[in-house]
Amino acid sequence: MRPLLAIGFSLTTLTITPPALVQAQSVEDLYRQAAAAYRTGDYSQAETILQQILQLTPDDAIAHAGLGGVLSVQGRDEEAEEAFRQALLLDPNNAFAYTGLGEFLREQGRDEEAEDILREAIRLDPNDALAYNNLGTALERQGREAEAEAAFEEARRLGFELPF
Repeated sequence: MRPLLAIGFSLTTLTITPPALVQAQSVEDLYRQAAAAYRTGDYSQAETILQQILQLTPDDAIAHAGLGGVLSVQGRDEEAEEAFRQALLLDPNNAFAYTGLGEFLREQGRDEEAEDILREAIRLDPNDALAYNNLGTALERQGREAEAEAAFEEARRLGFELPF
């Protein structure tokens, strides 16, 4: 999640917050709302909120990647992939976007593509347990059991737990 910018300055008793910071605070609030909607399964609301964020900050790679995830769970695969790839065009070093795209590709059964993308996510963030777990699944489905087990073990070491 993006850091909250809460900086202002005082002139006597009047507090003035520059417009850019007001926008940053409202974007942070929107991120919180989108995350809450996603957690409760209200994907349509999460999508709407992420679109609002993108209206305020169109080059926000995290928002594009988040939108990719929301579109994916709604079965809107073409739009989801486009959103993930847009995130990576905007920020080619964004591990979150690589992990999201890799998970999406793995879910589509595109395991070789997913492997490449997830390895890049791990290169960018070696502590990404979800990327390791998804890599393990992609490798396992390619019949590469030893490599898959090593990826799963690393995911567990980093704290990955299955949700069930």
